[in-house]
Amino acid sequence: MSTNQVSPKYARALCAAAKEKGLLDTVEKELMALAEIFSADKDFAAMFFNPGISVKTKINVFEAIFSKNCSNIFVSFLKVLAEKRREDCIYDIVRLYKAYANDERNLLVGQLITAERLADSAVAVIADRIKQLTGKTSIIEQVVDVSIIGGFSLRVDDVCYDGTIKRRLENIKTLLNGK
Repeated sequence: MSTNQVSPKYARALCAAAKEKGLLDTVEKELMALAEIFSADKDFAAMFFNPGISVKTKINVFEAIFSKNCSNIFVSFLKVLAEKRREDCIYDIVRLYKAYANDERNLLVGQLITAERLADSAVAVIADRIKQLTGKTSIIEQVVDVSIIGGFSLRVDDVCYDGTIKRRLENIKTLLNGK
């Protein structure tokens, strides 16, 4: 089975176990910390992803590093990944876990791209409108990108509304070129 088929299963199982124990936030923080460790400690990352290192060795390393400061669910999850030789799925699992955990929290995370920074009150109005439409609380990350010239682009989950002047100009150009 490919990683894109098993990653959702592992992420859902981990999310369900964390929810059952009331540890959604804790496990998410632990997963994020693991991703940071990969960036900061190349030797650990090399060990984690190396199929030539025995499962027993990996499990011993995980227990030594994580068992004192991390939840049992997280440590057990790392052991299962090693036992099943699914370490290569970890980045997809982290990304999917965050999405599943946000869904459990009834939370949407969005990105608002504007040419100039908007006042917090304007972003709050957009977040309130999203809540009215979806029934979910939303967290909006604001990104400034002067290349869009004006307007805004809003991405929430897999939906993107692009009302930027840049996009409109590109559409006009396409029409004029007959493509």
